[in-house]
Amino acid sequence: MRIAVVDDDTGFIKKVEVAIEDYSRKAGEAAAVRLFSDGGILLEGHGQERGYDAYILDVEMPKLDGLGLARQIREREEGANIIFLSSFGKYALPAYKVRACDYIMKERYQAEIPAILDRIRTEERSRNEDACYTIQTASMVERLPIDEIRYLTKEKKYVVFYGKEGQMGRARTTLEKVYEKLPHERFLYVNKGCIINMKHIISLKSEIVTLDNKVEHVISRLMAHDVRVEVARYLGKMKW
Repeated sequence: MRIAVVDDDTGFIKKVEVAIEDYSRKAGEAAAVRLFSDGGILLEGHGQERGYDAYILDVEMPKLDGLGLARQIREREEGANIIFLSSFGKYALPAYKVRACDYIMKERYQAEIPAILDRIRTEERSRNEDACYTIQTASMVERLPIDEIRYLTKEKKYVVFYGKEGQMGRARTTLEKVYEKLPHERFLYVNKGCIINMKHIISLKSEIVTLDNKVEHVISRLMAHDVRVEVARYLGKMKW
Protein backbone atom coordinates (compact mmCIF):
# COMPACT_ATOMS: atom_id res chain seq x y z
CA MET A 1 0.00 0.00 0.00
CA ARG A 2 1.16 3.54 -0.78
CA ILE A 3 0.04 5.94 1.94
CA ALA A 4 0.42 9.72 2.13
CA VAL A 5 0.17 11.43 5.54
CA VAL A 6 -0.20 15.21 5.70
CA ASP A 7 0.09 17.06 9.02
CA ASP A 8 2.03 20.17 10.03
CA ASP A 9 2.68 18.66 13.49
CA THR A 10 6.01 16.93 12.82
CA GLY A 11 5.97 15.05 16.12
CA PHE A 12 2.50 13.61 15.61
CA ILE A 13 3.04 12.69 11.96
CA LYS A 14 5.97 10.47 12.99
CA LYS A 15 3.69 8.66 15.46
CA VAL A 16 1.20 8.02 12.65
CA GLU A 17 4.01 6.61 10.52
CA VAL A 18 4.95 4.20 13.33
CA ALA A 19 1.30 3.08 13.67
CA ILE A 20 1.13 2.36 9.92
CA GLU A 21 4.40 0.44 10.00
CA ASP A 22 3.14 -1.63 12.95
CA TYR A 23 -0.02 -2.45 10.99
CA SER A 24 2.07 -3.35 7.96
CA ARG A 25 4.18 -5.84 9.88
CA LYS A 26 1.22 -7.51 11.60
CA ALA A 27 -0.87 -7.70 8.42
CA GLY A 28 2.00 -8.89 6.25
CA GLU A 29 1.15 -6.06 3.87
CA ALA A 30 4.06 -3.98 2.60
CA ALA A 31 3.45 -0.25 3.06
CA ALA A 32 5.32 2.73 1.63
CA VAL A 33 4.58 5.82 3.72
CA ARG A 34 5.35 9.37 2.63
CA LEU A 35 5.07 12.24 5.10
CA PHE A 36 4.18 15.81 4.12
CA SER A 37 4.08 18.83 6.41
CA ASP A 38 2.38 20.89 3.68
CA GLY A 39 -0.44 19.74 1.39
CA GLY A 40 0.88 21.93 -1.40
CA ILE A 41 4.01 19.79 -1.62
CA LEU A 42 1.85 16.69 -2.02
CA LEU A 43 -0.12 18.33 -4.84
CA GLU A 44 3.04 19.44 -6.65
CA GLY A 45 4.12 15.83 -7.10
CA HIS A 46 0.63 14.42 -7.58
CA GLY A 47 0.65 14.70 -11.35
CA GLN A 48 4.11 13.16 -11.68
CA GLU A 49 3.33 9.83 -10.01
CA ARG A 50 0.35 7.54 -9.53
CA GLY A 51 -1.97 8.28 -6.65
CA TYR A 52 -1.78 6.79 -3.18
CA ASP A 53 -3.93 3.97 -1.84
CA ALA A 54 -4.83 6.16 1.13
CA TYR A 55 -4.49 9.84 2.08
CA ILE A 56 -4.43 10.57 5.83
CA LEU A 57 -4.97 14.31 6.33
CA ASP A 58 -4.99 16.67 9.27
CA VAL A 59 -7.78 19.25 9.00
CA GLU A 60 -6.38 22.42 10.59
CA MET A 61 -3.18 23.35 8.77
CA PRO A 62 -1.69 26.68 7.64
CA LYS A 63 -1.73 27.64 3.96
CA LEU A 64 -3.92 24.81 2.69
CA ASP A 65 -6.22 23.09 5.18
CA GLY A 66 -7.17 19.42 4.99
CA LEU A 67 -10.63 20.04 3.54
CA GLY A 68 -9.26 22.16 0.70
CA LEU A 69 -6.55 19.60 0.07
CA ALA A 70 -9.14 16.80 -0.02
CA ARG A 71 -11.21 18.67 -2.61
CA GLN A 72 -8.19 19.02 -4.89
CA ILE A 73 -7.22 15.36 -4.45
CA ARG A 74 -10.81 14.33 -5.26
CA GLU A 75 -10.79 16.43 -8.45
CA ARG A 76 -7.63 14.71 -9.64
CA GLU A 77 -8.37 11.23 -8.34
CA GLU A 78 -12.03 10.25 -8.33
CA GLY A 79 -11.70 7.11 -6.21
CA ALA A 80 -9.23 8.40 -3.62
CA ASN A 81 -9.45 6.95 -0.09
CA ILE A 82 -9.33 10.05 2.11
CA ILE A 83 -9.11 9.76 5.91
CA PHE A 84 -9.23 12.77 8.20
CA LEU A 85 -7.36 12.91 11.51
CA SER A 86 -8.44 15.75 13.76
CA SER A 87 -8.51 16.89 17.35
CA PHE A 88 -11.97 18.39 16.72
CA GLY A 89 -15.30 16.78 15.87
CA LYS A 90 -16.74 19.93 14.28
CA TYR A 91 -15.26 19.15 10.85
CA ALA A 92 -17.02 15.78 10.47
CA LEU A 93 -19.90 17.12 8.35
CA PRO A 94 -17.66 19.10 5.95
CA ALA A 95 -15.50 15.96 5.66
CA TYR A 96 -18.58 13.99 4.61
CA LYS A 97 -19.20 16.49 1.79
CA VAL A 98 -15.80 15.74 0.25
CA ARG A 99 -16.64 12.02 0.54
CA ALA A 100 -13.99 11.06 3.08
CA CYS A 101 -14.03 7.35 3.83
CA ASP A 102 -13.38 7.97 7.53
CA TYR A 103 -12.97 10.68 10.17
CA ILE A 104 -11.16 9.82 13.39
CA MET A 105 -10.08 11.73 16.42
CA LYS A 106 -6.33 12.02 16.97
CA GLU A 107 -6.41 10.47 20.41
CA ARG A 108 -7.76 7.26 18.82
CA TYR A 109 -5.30 7.03 15.92
CA GLN A 110 -3.47 3.93 17.22
CA ALA A 111 -6.69 1.93 17.52
CA GLU A 112 -8.43 3.30 14.41
CA ILE A 113 -5.75 3.45 11.71
CA PRO A 114 -5.07 -0.32 11.46
CA ALA A 115 -8.79 -1.12 11.13
CA ILE A 116 -9.30 1.57 8.50
CA LEU A 117 -6.32 0.47 6.40
CA ASP A 118 -7.43 -3.13 6.65
CA ARG A 119 -10.88 -2.17 5.39
CA ILE A 120 -9.42 -0.18 2.50
CA ARG A 121 -7.19 -3.10 1.56
CA THR A 122 -10.17 -5.48 1.56
CA GLU A 123 -12.36 -3.09 -0.44
CA GLU A 124 -9.63 -2.47 -3.01
CA ARG A 125 -9.15 -6.19 -3.54
CA SER A 126 -12.89 -6.68 -3.95
CA ARG A 127 -13.07 -3.71 -6.32
CA ASN A 128 -10.27 -5.04 -8.46
CA GLU A 129 -12.00 -8.41 -8.73
CA ASP A 130 -15.32 -6.96 -9.89
CA ALA A 131 -14.74 -3.31 -10.71
CA CYS A 132 -16.79 -2.92 -13.87
CA TYR A 133 -20.28 -3.46 -15.21
CA THR A 134 -20.08 -5.06 -18.64
CA ILE A 135 -22.47 -4.14 -21.45
CA GLN A 136 -22.31 -6.65 -24.28
CA THR A 137 -24.13 -6.74 -27.62
CA ALA A 138 -23.57 -8.64 -30.85
CA SER A 139 -21.23 -5.89 -32.08
CA MET A 140 -19.46 -4.52 -29.01
CA VAL A 141 -18.36 -5.00 -25.40
CA GLU A 142 -18.21 -2.00 -23.05
CA ARG A 143 -16.97 -2.00 -19.43
CA LEU A 144 -18.16 0.78 -17.13
CA PRO A 145 -16.22 1.37 -13.86
CA ILE A 146 -18.76 0.74 -11.10
CA ASP A 147 -17.30 3.40 -8.78
CA GLU A 148 -17.79 6.06 -11.45
CA ILE A 149 -21.49 5.30 -11.99
CA ARG A 150 -23.62 7.95 -10.25
CA TYR A 151 -27.06 6.66 -11.18
CA LEU A 152 -29.04 4.56 -13.65
CA THR A 153 -32.44 5.30 -15.15
CA LYS A 154 -34.94 3.38 -17.24
CA GLU A 155 -35.49 5.22 -20.53
CA LYS A 156 -37.89 3.44 -22.88
CA LYS A 157 -36.34 0.05 -23.66
CA TYR A 158 -32.91 0.96 -22.28
CA VAL A 159 -31.14 1.36 -18.97
CA VAL A 160 -28.93 4.44 -19.17
CA PHE A 161 -25.81 4.76 -16.99
CA TYR A 162 -24.72 8.23 -15.85
CA GLY A 163 -21.36 9.34 -14.46
CA LYS A 164 -19.93 12.63 -13.26
CA GLU A 165 -19.91 14.22 -16.71
CA GLY A 166 -23.13 12.70 -18.06
CA GLN A 167 -24.10 9.54 -19.91
CA MET A 168 -21.57 6.70 -19.73
CA GLY A 169 -23.42 4.03 -21.66
CA ARG A 170 -26.72 2.25 -22.14
CA ALA A 171 -27.98 -1.30 -22.33
CA ARG A 172 -31.17 -2.78 -23.74
CA THR A 173 -32.34 -4.51 -20.59
CA THR A 174 -34.31 -3.85 -17.39
CA LEU A 175 -33.29 -2.06 -14.21
CA GLU A 176 -34.06 -5.24 -12.29
CA LYS A 177 -31.55 -7.27 -14.29
CA VAL A 178 -28.86 -4.59 -13.97
CA TYR A 179 -29.45 -4.27 -10.22
CA GLU A 180 -28.83 -8.00 -9.79
CA LYS A 181 -25.26 -7.48 -11.02
CA LEU A 182 -24.48 -4.39 -8.94
CA PRO A 183 -23.11 -4.39 -5.34
CA HIS A 184 -26.32 -3.99 -3.30
CA GLU A 185 -24.44 -2.48 -0.37
CA ARG A 186 -23.84 0.63 -2.50
CA PHE A 187 -26.63 0.83 -5.08
CA LEU A 188 -30.18 1.73 -4.08
CA TYR A 189 -33.55 2.27 -5.75
CA VAL A 190 -34.92 5.73 -4.95
CA ASN A 191 -37.94 5.30 -7.21
CA LYS A 192 -39.07 2.60 -9.61
CA GLY A 193 -37.18 4.17 -12.52
CA CYS A 194 -33.90 5.18 -10.86
CA ILE A 195 -31.04 3.55 -8.96
CA ILE A 196 -28.31 5.65 -7.30
CA ASN A 197 -24.78 4.93 -6.10
CA MET A 198 -24.84 5.89 -2.39
CA LYS A 199 -21.08 6.51 -2.48
CA HIS A 200 -21.78 9.76 -4.35
CA ILE A 201 -24.54 11.20 -2.12
CA ILE A 202 -23.80 14.69 -0.81
CA SER A 203 -27.21 15.44 0.73
CA LEU A 204 -30.55 13.87 1.58
CA LYS A 205 -33.28 16.35 2.42
CA SER A 206 -36.96 15.54 2.68
CA GLU A 207 -37.66 13.53 -0.48
CA ILE A 208 -34.72 14.76 -2.56
CA VAL A 209 -31.30 13.10 -2.77
CA THR A 210 -28.44 15.03 -4.36
CA LEU A 211 -25.32 13.42 -5.82
CA ASP A 212 -21.86 14.92 -6.24
CA ASN A 213 -22.50 15.69 -9.93
CA LYS A 214 -25.22 18.12 -8.66
CA VAL A 215 -28.06 15.98 -10.04
CA GLU A 216 -31.10 15.72 -7.78
CA HIS A 217 -33.41 12.71 -7.64
CA VAL A 218 -36.92 12.58 -6.24
CA ILE A 219 -37.45 9.74 -3.78
CA SER A 220 -40.70 7.84 -4.13
CA ARG A 221 -42.97 8.41 -1.13
CA LEU A 222 -43.49 4.67 -0.87
CA MET A 223 -39.71 4.14 -0.76
CA ALA A 224 -38.79 7.20 1.35
CA HIS A 225 -38.53 5.37 4.69
CA ASP A 226 -36.49 2.49 3.28
CA VAL A 227 -34.20 4.89 1.41
CA ARG A 228 -33.44 6.85 4.58
CA VAL A 229 -32.77 3.64 6.50
CA GLU A 230 -30.42 2.30 3.83
CA VAL A 231 -28.53 5.58 3.46
CA ALA A 232 -28.13 5.81 7.25
CA ARG A 233 -26.86 2.22 7.32
CA TYR A 234 -24.37 2.92 4.54
CA LEU A 235 -23.09 6.11 6.16
CA GLY A 236 -23.04 4.37 9.54
CA LYS A 237 -20.08 2.32 8.36
CA MET A 238 -18.05 5.54 8.57
CA LYS A 239 -16.79 6.46 12.04
CA TRP A 240 -17.82 10.10 12.24
